[in-house]
Amino acid sequence: MSSVTCMEETESLKVFELVATWADAIANWDSWEEMEDQGVFNTIKEAVNFHQRFDLAGLFLKTHFVRCHSTS
Repeated sequence: MSSVTCMEETESLKVFELVATWADAIANWDSWEEMEDQGVFNTIKEAVNFHQRFDLAGLFLKTHFVRCHSTS
């Protein structure tokens, strides 16, 4: 991810889809172990920060909002 220089490259990596999948997977998980699972949260944070570096229009947040509310 550190070599990416433009938004088009982030789209090819499907960062949004990955973060959305992780969010869905962890939303219902109730057995977190603080130390063991810290790596999961660090990776999600890194992916979100990575995507936001190139997402000047807020597409990541807007798309997630639409995705969450369109399934209801």
